[in-house]
Amino acid sequence: MLMGPQAGALVLLALTVGCQASPPAVDDGGAAAPPQGPYASVAHCTPVGQPERCPGAACGALATGRPDQRGVELAACGTLDAAFVGGTAVARVGTPDLAIHLGGSLSGLVRVEASEDGLRYVVAGFFPSAPSGTVPDCRAVLQPPRVLLDFDRCNSIANVRFLRLSRDPQVGGAPTIDAIEALSFSAR
Repeated sequence: MLMGPQAGALVLLALTVGCQASPPAVDDGGAAAPPQGPYASVAHCTPVGQPERCPGAACGALATGRPDQRGVELAACGTLDAAFVGGTAVARVGTPDLAIHLGGSLSGLVRVEASEDGLRYVVAGFFPSAPSGTVPDCRAVLQPPRVLLDFDRCNSIANVRFLRLSRDPQVGGAPTIDAIEALSFSAR
């Protein structure tokens, strides 16, 4: 249970970032996405404001697989939900567990949430900035063109299959997400 300034910062951000999306269907009855090893295989975008730059839910696919210089602009895709098919990202003590590969500018405020089951999410960190009062453990490590997150620093979670990246629309700017990589991956 979170207490003190950390809880206040998370409540404040939850109130300021109202856009929520459903986790991407790993098996929606159609052809299953091929496993991408340690890279997110399925992604779904909930567009906001500028659909011409993010033409609907399918644009999330631009953030799947290995980095390829194509990505989802979070300025238009307010919430990006992603999933690992064929395994999970695993927390390792004292080392980054997730790399978010970026394209374009590194600006704005993005909240990263992680889940094992796609139903209960915990905040894994913020990048490239963080809400006022956020504890240092919840700030991602910036190593352009990547952002690194450690699953046991902000709110501990051991296994991650689903991720949710939400842009705060009240903070100017937004990065482009090229790929999401589990630095420690356990295949099913």
